[in-house]
Amino acid sequence: MSNILTYLFTPYAGGAQPLFWWVLLIVAGLVVLAAIWGLWLQRRKDGFVRTFGYRLSFWGFTVGPVMFLIAAFRYQNIYFFSMRFWFYGWALVGLIWVLKIFWWWIKDVPKARLKRQANQQYYKYLPR
Repeated sequence: MSNILTYLFTPYAGGAQPLFWWVLLIVAGLVVLAAIWGLWLQRRKDGFVRTFGYRLSFWGFTVGPVMFLIAAFRYQNIYFFSMRFWFYGWALVGLIWVLKIFWWWIKDVPKARLKRQANQQYYKYLPR
């Protein structure tokens, strides 16, 4: 347990391997691309797709740049901000956030679409 804490909370984490930097930059770039895709989805007529696009773009434009910022701190070996736990903690936050978005899309949206369809059938015969 002590080794894990020492590994995560070392103030000067040192330089990482080049593979780490490539993977980090590729993942952060993909997150930003997902955010741009979310902006594109916001132009759709379906309200659920627009909401999904809004949530995805908000997630991507938050997680991606902060990943780049944490990577810059790690590259410069800045005291306290280059600790490994910042990166792992932020990756965990981003993963939980995107899983919550997809959970909403998979579980709640189909029920809401059925409810909206039932309401449209009901209101079809009412005068306006």
